[in-house]
Amino acid sequence: MTRRETQDLLQPLVRLRGVRAVVVASEDDALVIDAHAHVDVDADALAAFGASIVRRARLAGMEIGSGAPQLIALESEGGRLIAAVRDALLVLTLTGEDAHEGQVRVTAQRVADALGAQVAR
Repeated sequence: MTRRETQDLLQPLVRLRGVRAVVVASEDDALVIDAHAHVDVDADALAAFGASIVRRARLAGMEIGSGAPQLIALESEGGRLIAAVRDALLVLTLTGEDAHEGQVRVTAQRVADALGAQVAR
């Protein structure tokens, strides 16, 4: 998959109101595959934080028998971090308070599905 193809798949998510960063990363090593981020957002740090949360959620899911997470949402005073997970691929979306959470969640899942399908080719 080329960088151009990845960027094209990310556009529906990047264009949503309130989205401050979209980072595609691998869960295993938190390596950033592609990123669109405001200048005040550290894409590498976001990838590391997101991968760590997803790994812990995966372990917790295995312990309680619920399986691997497909979507994780963290909410804070300033916005949200939404992690859509497909196999070992993460689509991390950082939003401000003004973002529409439902729209971001659905779009992040669609983008993760599309990226997962491209990687599987």
